[in-house]
Amino acid sequence: MNKFKPALALLLVFVAGTVFGVVGTRMVVRSVIREVITHPNKVPQRIELNLVKRLKLDPEQKTKVHEILADSQKQLRPLRMESMNILSNAQVKISDILTQEQRRQFDKMREETPNILRPPPAQKPPK
Repeated sequence: MNKFKPALALLLVFVAGTVFGVVGTRMVVRSVIREVITHPNKVPQRIELNLVKRLKLDPEQKTKVHEILADSQKQLRPLRMESMNILSNAQVKISDILTQEQRRQFDKMREETPNILRPPPAQKPPK
């Protein structure tokens, strides 16, 4: 019996590490996704910082990358607004076909979970 205790303890340590690793990774990924969904205007800044750091861009390259990302944001803004309208319409249509109890549960689900049926709040355009 004493021979198995160290092996069992080692196995438990590995299992606990795996469980905590999976749970921790899932929490971080959900947090990042929630941040991207709720603050889409911050995405280009993160991309820009990542490119500057990893590619060691010179000042001229930084300026050009910034301009490219700013232009892409301008092009994406109307698409984002259109997709938010589509999602809002889908939400209304789904709500219309539900019973009163289902509608209460649907509203509760939308409050608890930032998902495709809960579009992000309207963003102010960057200055």
